[in-house]
Amino acid sequence: MDNHNPTDREKERVKILIEELKILQGVINRMAQNSLECKKWTLALAVGVLSLKIEAISHLYGLCVLGVLC
Repeated sequence: MDNHNPTDREKERVKILIEELKILQGVINRMAQNSLECKKWTLALAVGVLSLKIEAISHLYGLCVLGVLC
């Protein structure tokens, strides 16, 4: 059997790879957070616009729209 003992160079490469994966995971987490914030803002703006439209249109139609959204 061949006992594979990693050399110093291989150990260094593994450390570098782990650091690169940590950086990549940080980027993914940041992008996920930004996506969530965009969705929150979109929802808030959509609700705001719909609430203004509901005031302009009849109240019965507004309740129908809210029923569909919920």
